[in-house]
Amino acid sequence: MKTTPTVRSVVDAVREQIREGALAPGRHLPSEMELSTQFRVSRGSIRKAIELLVEAGDVVRRAHSRPTIAGGRVSTPSSLRTDVYVWVAQTIADDSSLPFLQGISRSLAGTPYRMAVREPSMQVGNVIRADERQFLTDLLHKPSAAGAIIWRDVWANDEDVIEQLIKSGLPVVFVDSAAPAGLPADHVGTGNIASARRCVEHLLELGHRRIVCVTDSEVPQTLIDRVTGYHRAMRQAGLADYAKVIVRDRDTLPEGVEKPIGRGIYARSLAKDSFYHDIAHRIVLKILALDPLPTALFISYDVLAYWVCAVLEGYGVKIPDQMSVVGFDWRAHWDKTLADALTTASQDFEGFGRYSADLVLDRIEGTAPIAARHVLLDAPLIIRSSTTTPQFTRLDSTLVGTSQG
Repeated sequence: MKTTPTVRSVVDAVREQIREGALAPGRHLPSEMELSTQFRVSRGSIRKAIELLVEAGDVVRRAHSRPTIAGGRVSTPSSLRTDVYVWVAQTIADDSSLPFLQGISRSLAGTPYRMAVREPSMQVGNVIRADERQFLTDLLHKPSAAGAIIWRDVWANDEDVIEQLIKSGLPVVFVDSAAPAGLPADHVGTGNIASARRCVEHLLELGHRRIVCVTDSEVPQTLIDRVTGYHRAMRQAGLADYAKVIVRDRDTLPEGVEKPIGRGIYARSLAKDSFYHDIAHRIVLKILALDPLPTALFISYDVLAYWVCAVLEGYGVKIPDQMSVVGFDWRAHWDKTLADALTTASQDFEGFGRYSADLVLDRIEGTAPIAARHVLLDAPLIIRSSTTTPQFTRLDSTLVGTSQG
């Protein structure tokens, strides 16, 4: 293309802004009008400059979208992009991670793409979040990256890097939790609201009415959705006024407070983890301080449910005779050290992997629709021995007194 000094000056100025970081990879190029005003040249000269930048690979033009600043990935031939990078914020040996990765592996079998898995260097909150941010930043400049599947830490603050990643054009699928801040990206997760509602409906069908929801936090959307499912089930049963949610607090138990643990199947399944030990005791003290006492609990995930059951038994509460309990995850299906005694919703961790790989392959192969897709998998109810019809037997008065003291 024949150029003029004016056009060349615009090209050089834009490249300088890219080098200095003022125009980051994946960001939209300013509009022709903005560039025309900024450089005080005609829009015709701006168009010619953009054409030169596109030809040189500095800028990428896509249909129905403003040109974007190219990253290292864009200029790499597609034949060299062979890796689907996978991030798991927990360890890859975790009971949910292993079936998830197996699902990805099965979906990528027979394709030219291979899985490259990354995990945190340490299972410490600030390390996990720092490692995740570094992983996402590195993805912007990995020439072999064909796509990415991200099971992120829900507490991470890396929305800015994720936005750059999505705008760079790299196919990205988020697992469990959707992309932050409503960013347009494919997502595979569980239909948490419907599945949680079914858990509570099971208790209602057994005849329970004093059903309490127990949750770890009010922040991750997955747990918010499960609490929403609980409220909907209670409302539809005409029990909205009796619905109660107990959220664990962040304090530790005072010194000298007795922390009994039962000797039944729930306690035998647990690793001696002081973190959950304290959390479960504080939750159980709140439960036993209620008047009237609940006859059933819906607990937002299994690890917490096993601990709460063990502590309740330590206080002399018989499960399920005096208190039925429903969890969420069916961790016993994946972790054979757990007693398969907990009624729970069965999350499809392997399905997370299979569907996320299918979605990213659609994007890589150009067969996916433009709009972001959200695949919500069912978590069927698995009925075990932790639930039964309410027996309406009163707990020992000394037990209740202990819980309130």
